[in-house]
Amino acid sequence: MRRVSYSLLIFLDKKYRTLESILGFVEEQVGRKKAVRVLYSMADAGKIQEYRERLAAGMNKFEVRQVIFVLYRVQSGCCRSLTR
Repeated sequence: MRRVSYSLLIFLDKKYRTLESILGFVEEQVGRKKAVRVLYSMADAGKIQEYRERLAAGMNKFEVRQVIFVLYRVQSGCCRSLTR
């Protein structure tokens, strides 16, 4: 079985916590009456934007890590094949 890096586990834990927070926010919204949702709409828009930015930043970081990993693997494979 392949071991997962500690930094990846931390990254995934942060994303999991963000998703849990979003779920709680949505469940809270569903429980509100329409009039209350209208009153809080501006504050909620800011919260939604914050969640969007947190998820986007996390995904960008993940994509960069994936590209680095793939490039490393390709480079490692190429170097081994050249030395044979």
